Amino acid sequence: MKQVVFNVGFSCPNKGSSVFTFFPISWRVDFKTFAELQRRQENIEELFQFAQRHHVPAECIILCVRIEDGDLCWEYVIKMINVREYRAHWEQYKNAVNAEQI
Repeated sequence: MKQVVFNVGFSCPNKGSSVFTFFPISWRVDFKTFAELQRRQENIEELFQFAQRHHVPAECIILCVRIEDGDLCWEYVIKMINVREYRAHWEQYKNAVNAEQI
């Protein structure tokens, strides 16, 4: 059985790191499907809301991912700012904030 288990958290220089979700979220999908779902616009916006709710810069959001496939498992930390779609949304957000400040 394939599944992806993940926690949403943050990792910021000079601010530390932590997770926002107390219990991991489990999806019974393979990693390719998980990645496609996380790159959707509504999921990216939800991660931005996580950041705003917890007073953390959006560029510090991470996903702590565990991929399980039967007896095998892999664990990764994904910095969302390195995901192409997330970075594009973040840059639009930053440009809008900077335009308001001028």
